[in-house]
Amino acid sequence: MRVDHRISNLTLMHFACFTAVVETGTTLKASEVLHISQPQVSQKISQLENSIDVVLFRRENHRLVLTEAGQLFFSRCRQSLEDFNLSLEELRPYQNSEKPNTIRIGFTEGQEPGDILLWLRHFKIQFPEISTTSEIVRWVNAIEKILCGDIDMCILIDVAGLCENINIHYRVIRQLPLHCVVRRDSILAQKETLSFADLNGCTCYFSSYQRNTKIQEESQDLFRQRGINIRWESKDADCFALRRYLDTEKSCVLTYSAAIEDTSLRAYALGGIAKPLVIAWKKAKNVHIEQYAIELASIIQHCHQ
Repeated sequence: MRVDHRISNLTLMHFACFTAVVETGTTLKASEVLHISQPQVSQKISQLENSIDVVLFRRENHRLVLTEAGQLFFSRCRQSLEDFNLSLEELRPYQNSEKPNTIRIGFTEGQEPGDILLWLRHFKIQFPEISTTSEIVRWVNAIEKILCGDIDMCILIDVAGLCENINIHYRVIRQLPLHCVVRRDSILAQKETLSFADLNGCTCYFSSYQRNTKIQEESQDLFRQRGINIRWESKDADCFALRRYLDTEKSCVLTYSAAIEDTSLRAYALGGIAKPLVIAWKKAKNVHIEQYAIELASIIQHCHQ
């Protein structure tokens, strides 16, 4: 069967978001049902409509109502999801119990690559019979990837979205202090320590993937509450690539990963601000994942002692 190239990038989550919006009437309520963020639901609906080139919803009195095309699509979509879930249940007796054990581990952007390799190496020593695959995932997509089964567990910074999610287990590994990274030949690096006040009038670069996310809004609130004026500028780069934008004037990058390999850079801890490093995994009947997640958390904690 030939697959239309326009829908080749669609996932089950696109259709799950669509049916949830239909059944609840709003993207906010759908996000609560699916335990993902409202922007993620809106993004999935937009991607779905763009892929099939059909308008599925119209807005009426603050609710999303199906168009005629949307009604037709919904009747097919809901039945397809039900058939798919039923097929998975029917296939359970045929699952290959001899299949090699592989655990897919995600790491959110901004974490130190050297630390990741060390943690995986120790995990392999602890469980030589278990193979692992790892990938860097965007912080905003981490929960969705866990719930969809794209990864078995994830190491991420912050517990936002985890506390309220009844479908996810998580374990705090350690607290990560907030650091300010600057160039060693910049105005800011002339001091032994930096305070929030020293960053007044500074340009702070952050990854575009963090735009409009809770973790970025919290960072900006830290400075607003202290009356510190900062120019925030997003760049399409990860935590480490951002550092190439730093200049000799007042510019910085805020990070919870203070590993500095570049000798031209310097990191300052900003007093009293910290985020938890967390391991998260989906609640499921597979008790082995919980065992491995807890063990990996213990390994990471031990490596930092």
